[in-house]
Amino acid sequence: MKVFTLPSLLGICIAGSLLLTGCAASTVAPHASAELTTSAGLGDASQPAAAPHTGLGDPSLGEVEGVEAIPSDSSVYVRWTANPTQQLVQGYHVYYRSAQHGGEYLNVVYGSTEIRVSGLQNGQKYLFRVAAFRSNDEGYPGDWSTATPLRFPDAPAGLYGMTSAPDTMTLYWLAPRGASLPVERYTIWYRINDGDERVIRTDDATSHVSLTGLSVGDVVTFRVSADCYQYWGVPSRPATAVLKAKA
Repeated sequence: MKVFTLPSLLGICIAGSLLLTGCAASTVAPHASAELTTSAGLGDASQPAAAPHTGLGDPSLGEVEGVEAIPSDSSVYVRWTANPTQQLVQGYHVYYRSAQHGGEYLNVVYGSTEIRVSGLQNGQKYLFRVAAFRSNDEGYPGDWSTATPLRFPDAPAGLYGMTSAPDTMTLYWLAPRGASLPVERYTIWYRINDGDERVIRTDDATSHVSLTGLSVGDVVTFRVSADCYQYWGVPSRPATAVLKAKA
């Protein structure tokens, strides 16, 4: 479990949306889910053009390996290992198709080994593979990788706090329901009385966390988001609880 104070929360900044890594320290104003930024050259395939793979391969360009397809909401983030003959490579062709409807589509990527393919249908499985190219020559496409985009998890519900020790309050919530991206961890924003808001991130999908060092009568206000991959979910409505004296 990781605990941060908002004024010094490293690696989080606001640039129209929340970024979880790769930026200067800033304060946090959580809102709807936001996507992790990636390296320069990232393509966006919201309107791909149909272009079936020719099936021809140039041995000098090798075969692209390490292709990963990471699902998101209406999109899939695809990344791969740089080709061993990188000095010969001009760019990469990213092929994808729907497992249900077929039809192969092409996206061209220059100067990067990753792309976000958007405009996909949630709940439908897609297949992705990548081939290096130079001018009119193309290497062998690697194996297909699959991913099924799903919607972001809803905000957790049923928030409440219970006194679990003379100086400890345990905060609870219900995991989101319905078909969505899998919840990997939770972020809890909380404030004790009128103090600064602090942030806790759980290490897994456990749906409770304990606050220690409290005094009887302390009021805890908190809200929770369900997080997946590089995304912060939408925070819940705030709830309050009071530390009571243990009998």
